[in-house]
Amino acid sequence: MSVTVFLSASSPAATASEQWTYTRGDDGPKFGYSVPGNPNNFEFVYAICDPTTKVITFTVSVGPKRPAAGTASATFVSAAGKVALTGAVEAEDFEGIYYLSAAVPREHAVFQIIAGGPVQFSNPAGTFTLMATGAKQVVSRFLAACRGR
Repeated sequence: MSVTVFLSASSPAATASEQWTYTRGDDGPKFGYSVPGNPNNFEFVYAICDPTTKVITFTVSVGPKRPAAGTASATFVSAAGKVALTGAVEAEDFEGIYYLSAAVPREHAVFQIIAGGPVQFSNPAGTFTLMATGAKQVVSRFLAACRGR
């Protein structure tokens, strides 16, 4: 099982205008945490559902340094519980940030954790607050779209 989660190390605290956002493109349904000025650029965390296979991949940032072991973990904590995602980190950075990726089942606890936000997100670069704005509705819409409804 692989999981991808992206988080930018440049934003230590959430602002009121940050929110969870849902989009749908040629690459399938996607939801993620968006920041002001970039409503479709999921800088911290995002999940995408392959439109053909329905495989869900989470992508999460792990910071500006690639872990020597080539793997990393990110932890999500909310009133709904706690879950850690661990996965391989790509050898190449994207705009100075490294990411881990992992495939998760629809029933994975990370969806409940995000929907139960706000979320305390931790990765090797630090701990960040991801606001709850839109989370429950976006997770529900994403999972329904990934199911094919």
